[in-house]
Amino acid sequence: MAILNIRNFDDESHQRLRMRAARNRRSMEAEARQILEDAMAAEAASAVAAASDLQRFVADLYDDARPEGVTDDFLAERRREAQRELGESGATEPGPPDAGGAR
Repeated sequence: MAILNIRNFDDESHQRLRMRAARNRRSMEAEARQILEDAMAAEAASAVAAASDLQRFVADLYDDARPEGVTDDFLAERRREAQRELGESGATEPGPPDAGGAR
């Protein structure tokens, strides 16, 4: 198990944590641990909900008939644009890093 030290914890917050721990019949350490675990669980649940909302939005957008190859098409288009931009600027695409061992 990992150990967490909290520095510069102001006196008022320390007192409030102590009182909260007492109300919940826990040590201050157990109360702080519970607060952190609850916060992390809420954050994880929020991320899952956001992903679910996004999936639902995409399904609604395409009536469950999602197009295929969109990522590949996008990448190919971006590569063509990059080549065109390089050609217009007269720049050359950088080659691989020097493998000569220079450090």
